[in-house]
Amino acid sequence: MADELTIFYPTGATLTAKVYPPGQAQEGSDVSLAEVGSTGYYAGDMPTVSAGVYDFLVLEGAAQVGEGRIVWDGSAEVTLNDLSTFDASTDEVTTDSASRTAAQANVSGLATAASIAALNDPTPAAIADAVWDEAQTGHNTPGTFGEYLDAAVSTRSDHSAPDLSNLDAAVSSRSSHAAPDLSTVNGFVADVTEDDGGTLRFTANALEEAPTGSGGGGGATAQQVWEYATRGLTEAVTTDAASRTASQANVSGLSTFDPVSDTVALTGTPQVNVVQVVGDALVDIDDLKADVSGLATASAVSAIPTTPLLAADYTAPLNSTQVQAATEAALAAYDSPTKAELDAAVATLINAAFPDASTNVSAGVATITFTDTRDGSTVTRTLTLTNDAGAVPANLAAGAINVAVSTP
Repeated sequence: MADELTIFYPTGATLTAKVYPPGQAQEGSDVSLAEVGSTGYYAGDMPTVSAGVYDFLVLEGAAQVGEGRIVWDGSAEVTLNDLSTFDASTDEVTTDSASRTAAQANVSGLATAASIAALNDPTPAAIADAVWDEAQTGHNTPGTFGEYLDAAVSTRSDHSAPDLSNLDAAVSSRSSHAAPDLSTVNGFVADVTEDDGGTLRFTANALEEAPTGSGGGGGATAQQVWEYATRGLTEAVTTDAASRTASQANVSGLSTFDPVSDTVALTGTPQVNVVQVVGDALVDIDDLKADVSGLATASAVSAIPTTPLLAADYTAPLNSTQVQAATEAALAAYDSPTKAELDAAVATLINAAFPDASTNVSAGVATITFTDTRDGSTVTRTLTLTNDAGAVPANLAAGAINVAVSTP
């Protein structure tokens, strides 16, 4: 044990440490923390305590100036270097045959594939035969449907055995009438039939009024009957309450289990049929879970757009070279004036001639007319003389007024 309790603190201090199990009283005596040189690094030895997790307080006199926590194995501090570096996702665990055998579940009581294949798989016909071939005497327990059916059938016949003595003789002796005259019948048959290679068939005239369609009767076939959208009985059957009650099956002994809402309580110890465990030994149930670390989270799935942008609809932003090329093309199409052209146009405007005009104004005359010959054209302009009130000055004296228009 050496220098397990450490702290950085201003140099030259006198520090002690007290060691506590979390939430309990101090263990061991106070530990003096000595400074290493003048570095401000103080260290002291862990007192003699059992293995566990401990908190320690650092005091300067009675004032607490620091705290820490240490994991102790009884003789030294447990650091990260002492912990296992096993990586469950990449590291392998090698097991021997004995440990793998010991980890296997006991499946000796389960059915084998051969015994399952040998199970009886009866056909519907075999089931029907087995039901109808059952002895009547085995299904007449009071209160059962078999007993009710036996009673219902037995009560449907109350006559005694028929007297068959009259049939114990030749049938010809029981008839007293003379042989029938079949000439009329034979004539009718001859009228409606014709010979067809030794076989009689109806003539075309006889079949003129015969019904059309297959089956000789013109009615619907069996398939057509079952394909009708609506089928119903043509004759109703009326029963009374007593007979309906008597015809009901006794279902009191059937299960009322609802697989949607009811639960099943397991008894005993559930077993898993593990065929083989290869390589790693199973530590707990988490070893059987699938690795889903690479799957998308719910938040990532929710962030996917419901109507993603198609590649054909995407337009990439222009880079600086593309922006400059587009700008130059637009300016070339516009044919904007160059700096030299602008300078020349401005100079022309500045140097345009504004002619001077002068005239004599007599008393009472309020306007002066002169001409402007800028831009190669002559324009007549009028100068109105008014005072601040907008009226012609009353004291405007006759005389010469020189008006000069200068270039701005």
